[in-house]
Amino acid sequence: MTKKDYYKILGVKKDAPQDEIKKAFRKLARKYHPDVNPGDKEAEAKFKEISEAYEVLSDPKARKEYDTRDSFDFSDFFSQRTAGAGAGSYRGFRKGGFTHVDLSDIFGDIFSERGFAGGTKRAFRERSASRKGKDIYYKMWVDFMDAIRGIRTEINLDHEVACSVCGGTGVSPSGKWEICPECGGSGRIQMGGLGIPVQQTCPVCHGTGRVNQTPCVACGGTGRQRKTERISVRIPAGVDNGSKIRLAGKGEPGLNGGPPGDLYIEIQLRSHPVFTRKGGDLYCKVPISIPEAVLGGRIEVPTIDGTVKMKIPPGTPNGKKFRLAGKGVKPLKGNRKGDQYVEVEVVVPKNVEGQAKQLFEELETLLPKVR
Repeated sequence: MTKKDYYKILGVKKDAPQDEIKKAFRKLARKYHPDVNPGDKEAEAKFKEISEAYEVLSDPKARKEYDTRDSFDFSDFFSQRTAGAGAGSYRGFRKGGFTHVDLSDIFGDIFSERGFAGGTKRAFRERSASRKGKDIYYKMWVDFMDAIRGIRTEINLDHEVACSVCGGTGVSPSGKWEICPECGGSGRIQMGGLGIPVQQTCPVCHGTGRVNQTPCVACGGTGRQRKTERISVRIPAGVDNGSKIRLAGKGEPGLNGGPPGDLYIEIQLRSHPVFTRKGGDLYCKVPISIPEAVLGGRIEVPTIDGTVKMKIPPGTPNGKKFRLAGKGVKPLKGNRKGDQYVEVEVVVPKNVEGQAKQLFEELETLLPKVR
């Protein structure tokens, strides 16, 4: 029988290494696979042809036999599929006794990249294994002073929880999970009609190997219920804008018996009428009179711990900043408190009458000119 040019079919050179042959086959298989081209007979024929070429060239012994023969009958090679080698596995020529070539990883990669329910064992394990539930993210507004001092409060969280009737299984308390009749509990079925057995995830049980014939009435078989839950939250002292608090196990229910996810609360601070905050430091503005600015003195300044006296030196200009060490916020981590920065604002009276006006006029003649 005339020998087909398998190298030309795969688009590789005769001395191509094995990884290049595999790469070429993967590329062509993605393009011509019947699942990608449903009903296309030409694509199906092309897929059979490239599969035949790869089956031979991917096995070093089969490839050597192919290269040294003037004629080649693939049907003889293909008919000797090993009965116990597993799906997607073949034995070489009848006379050569070559080892089988495993194609399952090739097809599994193709299906996963194309978005199909892949037929690999790994894909089956991923579908049937228990998984942690999704985390929930919640933004919470907190008063400025509560964030500094810490507080315990409560929130109303509308989220999915495990069904209280079936315990999250989705099965009626009087029923049970049953073996999938389509795949016999393996979670995989075999495609036919191509001459090459390719497995894919069972469309009935979605790879789990079991089906729910008696779904829970309370949750409709989903294993979940929507619930508004009152949750207690401790806001630790020192939280800031963007701080996150983790409540373990308060997220969505897990899958296949997996643990629930976590709840992450992101802190948003409400503004304060006096203070602003940058990290552990506080900032505020305090008004002073013209005599206090000129002559100096001691003024009262608000802090988060109450009012304190602060010295103003003579000749203090408008906008001058003073630092009160250790009067800021104690951070979440560490013991050193931040500082407080006080900016003075010299208040100029708008209407000056009588004796006060006369004194200012007299003062103008006594003070040096500024320009």
